[in-house]
This record gives sequence, C-alpha cells and structure tokens, in this order.
Amino acid sequence: MRIMPELLSRKEYIEEQERNIDLVNVGEPAITGIAFKGHPERKPICEDIKINDPDNGLFLVADGVTRASGWFASRETARILNEGLGEELDDQIERIAQNKNIDSKRKEELIDALVRSEMRSLILEADNHVITRVKTDSKMRESATTVSVAKLVEMPDGKQNIFLSNIGDSRIFLMRKGKLIRLTKDDSLLTYAVSEKIMSEEQARQIDQANSINDVPDRWKSYYRQRNQVTNSVGGHGLKEVDVHRYSVEKGDRIIVASDGLTDQLKENEIEFALLEFENPREAERALQQRAEKMSLDGTLPRSKGDDIAVVVHEVGEHGPDRSSSEIQKESEPEIFTPEQKDGWRSDAARLQQEIRIDREKVANIDPETKEGISLLIKLKDKEQDISVLDYWIARAAVQEISKDIPARFDKGQQVQVFRTDLEPPSYDRASWTVSLYDAKNDRYLLDHPSKKQHRFVERFTLELWQKGSLVQPDDIVDGYKVIGNSGGAGPGSAWETGGNIVLMKKNPEALVRRVETEQTVDKMVRDNMLKARAAKKEMTRSLDRANALKDEIQSLTERKVRLLAK
Repeated sequence: MRIMPELLSRKEYIEEQERNIDLVNVGEPAITGIAFKGHPERKPICEDIKINDPDNGLFLVADGVTRASGWFASRETARILNEGLGEELDDQIERIAQNKNIDSKRKEELIDALVRSEMRSLILEADNHVITRVKTDSKMRESATTVSVAKLVEMPDGKQNIFLSNIGDSRIFLMRKGKLIRLTKDDSLLTYAVSEKIMSEEQARQIDQANSINDVPDRWKSYYRQRNQVTNSVGGHGLKEVDVHRYSVEKGDRIIVASDGLTDQLKENEIEFALLEFENPREAERALQQRAEKMSLDGTLPRSKGDDIAVVVHEVGEHGPDRSSSEIQKESEPEIFTPEQKDGWRSDAARLQQEIRIDREKVANIDPETKEGISLLIKLKDKEQDISVLDYWIARAAVQEISKDIPARFDKGQQVQVFRTDLEPPSYDRASWTVSLYDAKNDRYLLDHPSKKQHRFVERFTLELWQKGSLVQPDDIVDGYKVIGNSGGAGPGSAWETGGNIVLMKKNPEALVRRVETEQTVDKMVRDNMLKARAAKKEMTRSLDRANALKDEIQSLTERKVRLLAK
C-alpha cells in the first residue's frame, strides 16, 4: 500500500519513493548534482528521477525545479506515470490485441488512441496533483518538474512504435544507424522565439549547440543566456494541453531520454559520439552521466553547470515488451517441488536427449528445404525447447532446495561489504552498504549506499559470497545435518561451539547422529552450496533465453513450411 506523502517526513518519503523507482529502473541511478559548478559539494537532494523499465517498455526522466521543492513534483509525476503506463496499460493493450472480433488495422487504431489518451490524461493528472498539493502545503511552494516519457509498444502486425510526450526541457532522442535524432521540442524561450518567427529553427539550434556565448552573434546573446529557461512544467501554472507523438522504431535503434544536466553540458555530437563508442546500452548510459558529471566538477568549460544528471538509454530488440507472461512462467510455480516432480523432470530430460540425438542424425541426411525436411526440423526444435524448459525447472528446484536449507543471511538494516562500482574503472576495494530489503521472489537484496543517494540490487548468493568471515548460521542444513548453534544467535558466524568447532546433528530412524566439524569445514560446505545455487540461477537464465530463442526459430520454420505448402 502506498503511504501518502503528507503522512511521512521528507526523508521518509524520498527513501520510500526511491525504493519504488529502483524496482522499475534497470539502468544507472540518477546522479545528484553539485551545488555550484567547479565545487565538489553535492546538493542535499537529487531532483532528477528516471525510469528505465524494458519489461514494460517505459522510459522516463523528470527533472524537478531546483529551489522550489522540485523533488516532490518529479517523484509524484514519475509515480503516477509509472502506475498508469506500466503493467496496467499493457493489460488493456493486450486485451485489444487478443480480440478476435476486430481486424489488425482496427486494433492498431484502438491501441493508438488508448496510449495517446492514457499518456495525455496521466500527465494532466500529475499536473493537477502537484498543483493541489502546492495550494494546501506552503512547504511545497512552487514545486514543479519537467517530464519526458516514452512508451514502447509492439503493434498487432509486429511493428514497434514509441509514443512520447515532453513538458519542459528534458529531451528524447532516437539513435538510428549512427545518427542522433532529437524527437522532442523544448518548452523554452528558444522554441517560443521560433514559433513567433523571431528566429529560424536552424538559428535556434546553433544557439543551443554553441560552445560558448562567444560563438553566438550579439543579437542572440540574450537568448543564449536564457536558453535553459523553461516556459512550461508539470505543477507550474496549469497545463492547457499535452501533445503525444508516435514514431516507428526498429531493432537496433536506441531510445535516449535525458535531463538538461546532460544536454546543457554535452553537445549533441558529443552525445552521439558516446553512444557510438559503447555498444552496451548500460555502459553508454553510465558514460554519458559520468561525462556530464566530470564537466560539472571541472567547472572551467563554458557549458559546465552544477545540476542533477539523469540519462536513460534503451536499445530496441527484435520484439517489443512481452505483455503476457512467457509460456514457461505462465504455470503457477509450486511452493515446494516434490521428489517425484524432480525425478520426473530428470527422466523426461534424459529421454528427450536420446530422441534429440536420433532426430539430429535424421536432419543431417535430409534436404532442409523440403516439406519433410522442415517438418523434421520443427519436431527437433520443439524437443530442444521442451528440454530447455525442463532445464529451467531442474535449476529452479536446485535453487529452491538450497535456499530452504541455507536461508538468506541478512536482514533489513544490516551492513554488508560491496565491491566499489562507483569508481572508473571499478575497484576491488569494498565499501559498506546497508540492506534495504530482501526480494525473496527474485533472490536478491536491495542495498542503500551510505549517502542514501544510490541504491542497487545484488543477486543474493553473489552478495553473500562477497562477505569475509564465516557465513554459517544456526539451523543451516549441510550434507543432511542441521547446524546446532551455541545460543541461537543470529547473523553469520554465530553458530560456533567452544573451541571454534560446530556441532551438526542428523535424525536417523534409530537415533540422532552427532558430528563435530571445524568452523572452516562447515563454512566451506555452506559456501560450496551457495556457489551451486549461483550456478543454478545462471542456468535458469540461460534456459529461458534458449527456450525463447527456439520459440522464435520454430515460428520462422513454420512460416517457411506454410510458404512451401502454398507453392
């Protein structure tokens, strides 16, 4: 349940909202800006909020207005848009896409109208929400924010589109075949000057992209000085209208959303260069934020400024976000896998392996371009997909069994050691972070940086294996034996007996079996099991990837077979 902000202190509210946003942001956290360019002191609050959520095709940056409680407007706007444009909207789109009573063209028209309507109404809702709060709370006086939001949607015909809207001067770009294209127009004095025919679009662009005021003609210098002054915002004087645009995108395109902490400092050719330099979208996102931050800290370049920095980079894949659960994960996952289930999966996998070997020999001796050849290939790929699904469940059962025997080591509020990723390049030094929560469903911890301005998820077994000292806890099950602690203490390293030895007990039908091992021996047994669990989790991911790739391959082969039959 969401706690209303008026019931929380500012600190509690910000911490709660950042945790919620972290759940839907797979990218880098926004960077808290420096108070003044060239000085290392940071602002007390980061007013930039970003969402990079490929699962729901939602990409957003909201830049709160500094010195006007912008932190509230940006977070509330992001919350409202995330709640309305994420899974909730995807469910409505999927119902239209699955409707068998309307044709593909009509489905596209309905989806287009739905997404435009929802995006427009949610931005207006956020605007009204912020304005209402400002009127009733003097602490929120003049709270306002920019917002740029993009929603990626796969249409019924398989083509992908982005729907986007922006208020203020946060920008959305498309990178296609090495060329950066700006898709949004700022709500700014420069845009106003163009609309009033005071200057041309090209003149406005030259002013915006100038290295310094010295590169601008005298008559335009005043516009250069005020180029980042916005004329519209969420929570300002009330939005009159909200424009939503739609663009076609294709595999390999990159969607970039950025606050002016990036675009006021780096010119567009510099942004383009960074995107070309890094093939990995996450690395490109990190590089853009760090380069803007470096300019802020340096403070000597004409375009330097002290500001928060938020950048989202997403690369469009073969298909759009999956609006329905994958076939592998549709089935409800049982709480406990029975020995009969696990034995059945292993038996089925062994049988399929034998059949696959035989089918591969047949495929090697038949023309793959014939109807018979394609049919046999489809049959083979079906079995390979089935075995990938079985591999997933076998690995999942292994993780579940180890998690049951060796529960999560850390609780909320505990300090843990994390390798430094805030340095370039990352360091093998450790830093102390605090456990914010444990996500049992996905076997991962959410950690808070000591500054409370950074948060990150770390896979459970990876984090636990990073820790120094013993990881043994009372009641752990190792090699079939239960760890008997000294006094039921909690936390790693609390299970020792006198002399540093650990007592293990196992119940046999006849009697209890007692076994004493050194702390080092039992700790190694625990760590070995954690390593097995971590390897099994990686196998789960690989199995899902294989199964989904085979699904696409089978679809392609089926289409080839249909074309052959039509000849």
